[in-house]
Amino acid sequence: MSYYKNGSLNDTARVGVKTYVIANITDYAMKGTNGLDWYTKAVARGGIGGLSAKAQGGKFSDGFEYGAGFSLAGSAAESLARFGLENDWLTFDPAVDKMYQQGVDPTDPHWFMAPGEAHFGGLQNNDGLGGAEGLMGSVVGSMPGGNYAGLVVDGWDVPPSGLLGYVRWAGCVALGVPLAYAAQLNQTPIVVVDLAVYHSRRDNN
Repeated sequence: MSYYKNGSLNDTARVGVKTYVIANITDYAMKGTNGLDWYTKAVARGGIGGLSAKAQGGKFSDGFEYGAGFSLAGSAAESLARFGLENDWLTFDPAVDKMYQQGVDPTDPHWFMAPGEAHFGGLQNNDGLGGAEGLMGSVVGSMPGGNYAGLVVDGWDVPPSGLLGYVRWAGCVALGVPLAYAAQLNQTPIVVVDLAVYHSRRDNN
């Protein structure tokens, strides 16, 4: 009965409904930016993120930065994934060729491998320990978002060979993996907005 007396249950219900409505409007508005060029999409998603964050008690500036930033990361990751697929196809990897024949497109951000999708974690057309069809590929492919991250890293087209090659490759991994996971989060806009609101509230405390 105490919930009804102090109104906390009603407050909780109102917050839940408000969050649900904002989340759906945000998701619908963000989807409306698909098909725009990367710059226009980033600005549009930044504005939507700012308004959504403001509606939830956060700062418009934080929502804009998060919305635009994740949009740019998503565009960069998807571009690298397309380059990575082209690079991997040129290795004459049978798994990649078979994937092409089956019409599987792995360039959109995804958490889990699709049926028929080739492994992209490790050296392509290689079934050794560090090969995409070996232990490395199996381990990376079993991680949520891992195979897509491998494809994004392949977009840099920097094979790990020699000391300098491994250093450059490590740098590409350090850049490519966060971009890939940012692209995954960019697929769920309300999560990005929630991060912005959390940032705003943390700064206010």
